[in-house]
Amino acid sequence: MIDTSDIDVYLGLDVDKGEHHATALTPAGKKTFDKRLPNSEPKLREVFARLRARHGTVLVFVGADAAALIVPSLANSLQAVLDQRKILAHRIGELLEAHPLMQCGADASGPSDR
Repeated sequence: MIDTSDIDVYLGLDVDKGEHHATALTPAGKKTFDKRLPNSEPKLREVFARLRARHGTVLVFVGADAAALIVPSLANSLQAVLDQRKILAHRIGELLEAHPLMQCGADASGPSDR
């Protein structure tokens, strides 16, 4: 698995002779950019710079239907993170239940004012 933890925005760039189309998504799947662009290197550099300034590291996918490649990959990555969170939450619950203070019925919040 490739580590994408330092990627802040995924930019799919559909390239065509006349104009391009760019769609940018955050790792959470929020669309931050979705526009047609002229076939112009300065305009593309401007979009890249704006996204980098607003969000950080930008990973660009270039090709026909590039955005369609990003969304399934992001969905799979997000599902893996959610699955890991569920497993961790379950394991933490097990560890808390197995803790000796929990078995004694003691209050783990701290000393009481008696």
